Amino acid sequence: MSSSSSSTSRTVRKSNMKFHYEGEWHDEPISDRIKDLLNLLKEKKVLLLSENKSLKAMKRANESGGDLNGQIDELWEEVMSLKNQNLIECERMRKKMRIGYVLVLVSSQLFFFLIFCYWQSYMYKPECNLSMKW
Repeated sequence: MSSSSSSTSRTVRKSNMKFHYEGEWHDEPISDRIKDLLNLLKEKKVLLLSENKSLKAMKRANESGGDLNGQIDELWEEVMSLKNQNLIECERMRKKMRIGYVLVLVSSQLFFFLIFCYWQSYMYKPECNLSMKW
């Protein structure tokens, strides 16, 4: 019973610490800062983090009392790597769409060319020429 209350007070004390990040001192709790970063990234659609990952990141930040800057940097690196993976995947999809577009154009042109060739061969057969039957 006493261990849970002491861990709660320790967590509160840790989460209310000032922390230094990107040249600025921040007064807000570390878990709120991580939540704000994750919400901002989700709003901008840079990446989609699963709830499990974001909860693990917040838990990791709240449980350790040591290097908060290192954890924020680690989380930021993870976010940037996911962003880069998403950008690479988007570029792959664009390439596939371009290839598909070219294939559709070529196949439709080939289809119409074959119809035209068939029509021309049909029109120049002597038994099918309408002008000679009149």
